[in-house]
Amino acid sequence: MLFLHYFDAADTFRASDQNYVAWEDSVSDLVGECRKNPKWSSRRIALLGFSLGASVALSAGSQAVPVNAVAEWYGSLPDVFFYQLKGMPPLLIVHGQHDDNIPVANAQQIVQLCGMKRFTCESHIYPDQGHGFLPPAYEDAVKRTLDFFSRQLK
Repeated sequence: MLFLHYFDAADTFRASDQNYVAWEDSVSDLVGECRKNPKWSSRRIALLGFSLGASVALSAGSQAVPVNAVAEWYGSLPDVFFYQLKGMPPLLIVHGQHDDNIPVANAQQIVQLCGMKRFTCESHIYPDQGHGFLPPAYEDAVKRTLDFFSRQLK
């Protein structure tokens, strides 16, 4: 398991088109290095992100970074990548209906986009959750994510 500190790729932590591009590039670079390394080249790779990290994972997935799955928890696809969509690996979206930080409409928009493009997409909206999940929704989201990765990475 690898953890990328993508914030190092930009001067600030602020969500901006410029930073999203830098952060997506850092994910792409790491995946590219893994694909070149004999130790990692045959392994299946998945991305998991939460909030801003979910948006970075979606950005990478939308640019056809060669990963096998993406799970995003309460994130959004930045506009700069929405309009330059090149693909999307199998995707899991989990989001809270009452998210005041990243409105659920963002999740619904990605689900619709995946349907139009015929991308594999699973989603679950938690009707009683906001930005971040509390039990028992948290445990359910973990279970859904592990199940999704198990199926996509076999």
